[in-house]
Amino acid sequence: MEKENERIKKEDLVNLKIKLSQLSEQEKKLRDIQLRKIALGEIQGNNVGYPSIDKPWLKYYEESTLKLDIPKMNVYEYLLYKNEKHKNLTAINYIFSKITYKKLFEKIEEVSNSLYALGIRKGDTIASCLPNVPEAIYLIYASAKIGAKIDLIDALSSKDLLAKYCENSKPKLLFALDIMSENAIHNLGESTYEKIITISPVQSVPVLNLNKKTSKNIPFGENIISWNKFISSGKNTKSDWCKYESNMPLAILHTGGTTGIPKGALLSHDNMNSLAHQFLNSPLDMQAKEKALNLMPPFASYGLGNGIHVHLSAGMELILIPTYDPSKIEEQIMKFKPNRIACSPAHYEYLKNSKKLQNFDLSFLHHPIEGGDSLNIKTELEVNKLFLNSGCKDKIAKGYGLTESCSGICVCVNNEVNKLKSVGIPLYKNIVGIFNPDNYDEELTYDTLGEIAILSPNNMLGYYNMPEETNNTLKMHSDGNIWLHTGDIGKIDKDGNIFIDGRMRRMIIQFSGLKSNPFEVEEQIMKHPLVKNTYVVGVKDPDHEQGELPVAFVLVDTINLDQEEKIRNELREICENKVTYYSVPIDYVIVDNFPRTPIGKIDFKKMSSDYNQIISERSIIRQKQLKI
Repeated sequence: MEKENERIKKEDLVNLKIKLSQLSEQEKKLRDIQLRKIALGEIQGNNVGYPSIDKPWLKYYEESTLKLDIPKMNVYEYLLYKNEKHKNLTAINYIFSKITYKKLFEKIEEVSNSLYALGIRKGDTIASCLPNVPEAIYLIYASAKIGAKIDLIDALSSKDLLAKYCENSKPKLLFALDIMSENAIHNLGESTYEKIITISPVQSVPVLNLNKKTSKNIPFGENIISWNKFISSGKNTKSDWCKYESNMPLAILHTGGTTGIPKGALLSHDNMNSLAHQFLNSPLDMQAKEKALNLMPPFASYGLGNGIHVHLSAGMELILIPTYDPSKIEEQIMKFKPNRIACSPAHYEYLKNSKKLQNFDLSFLHHPIEGGDSLNIKTELEVNKLFLNSGCKDKIAKGYGLTESCSGICVCVNNEVNKLKSVGIPLYKNIVGIFNPDNYDEELTYDTLGEIAILSPNNMLGYYNMPEETNNTLKMHSDGNIWLHTGDIGKIDKDGNIFIDGRMRRMIIQFSGLKSNPFEVEEQIMKHPLVKNTYVVGVKDPDHEQGELPVAFVLVDTINLDQEEKIRNELREICENKVTYYSVPIDYVIVDNFPRTPIGKIDFKKMSSDYNQIISERSIIRQKQLKI
């Protein structure tokens, strides 16, 4: 009888979800306002016991916020709209140069004219391999203005990985720093892009841009040109303005998953504006004229969304840090005195040990955000103590998101919701549910572990040119809605706080915040003639309290001990030449077989835990430390 009642409850739940999905936008707003009042105890009402329907997190938002619509605009149009009164404020602070919003808009127009002059039109793709330099920002908004897509690629990607990205997205133009252009030039004859535009890292700092030593070895010509020549090409051209369309593609950002090389998540103008709109209307209280320290690169969704678009849309002064180096965070905070920072766990690990900040006034700092990976509890407590004692009233605002959701799904919007181990509450337009990993359409109740899934205007359009992978992640539920299944395990408490417990996917997140995809490494190792199979897993970082490093477990044809060391050296050479530097394994373990779970699947957790037991006995190969 109990099973029959349970079945009926589940049927009722599905019917309720279908009914809710058919509400108009205005009806959904009115319902959210009612749910908020129920959660606050202002009116009587019944909850059904499922987070995605009860939305208990709405009690932390103002009723006026729940009535707001996300603007339907091109992202560049949105940026202009939000900064109509801020044109004389500083938009970008880069090295010794400050760029006002007025100048920023002029530069974007200039770049869009040059793109147009080189034949870029609505629907075309360009690729940017740029770190945090002003030109990267100009390109993002200029391509948006004319309706082109921009493929944002890690500037340190190996030449093979760069070629694969471009093979998929087929960019017509590729932009790269002159000092980092070797791989792009190497692939020019074999890839789809017709021209490479090289940029000096001090292009926007004229006083430093006199002697272009970095350009000496670049074979300039018809297909490889400088940024200045690129800009000159558009002097007599006026680009078209691409009018807003629903679900119009904006950017391709690369991410890992369950199979294959990192995939390109295709994000839309709506996704990016939804992120900015929700952050700017949250209790984080972001204000124009504040200073934001932008540490994360634009080819990471955290950098593009939270770092660039959110802060610029707020009218803030964006302090661009071109080199990603968490060890510098202490001196950067002391030098710039930013009101806003968005950091990885590595940054806070360094702050934990800061001596100088213990006697430094941090009252200027508001809601310091953390994302990219789970924060070590010890680090969280120690940094919060440091902040409090130094005048910062806010705890670390932990957050959670994915590249596929434009980086921002939930955040600790104030100290009230900032529970230990929690990554906060959903932004008000986002709906989060916990589902049975063995039945993606079966939602679970409060405080029950399962797979986190998201229904949000932030959710990507799909993986670019990868329909099968898209269908594995964006899944149609019985309520008729398409949910983003994250591959992360977690739970939601009755106040709407979200807790992450682990990952179903195999992405390896390092202490620095860099993410290693095992499949890039495995593909190269499998090219060795004696390798039968291989798996790369994350193991503990012996030098840091959090973060993992890649180790390759390799099954080979029968060999003797003399050959084993030779093969390990050969595998190391292959990976160092073919794999992105931070994904190169720190060790290669020759095995007779791979451990399996009781149902026959490869047991990656056991490989990792077994190695962690013997890590002190192994000869670890230290990774190269390359920087832009």
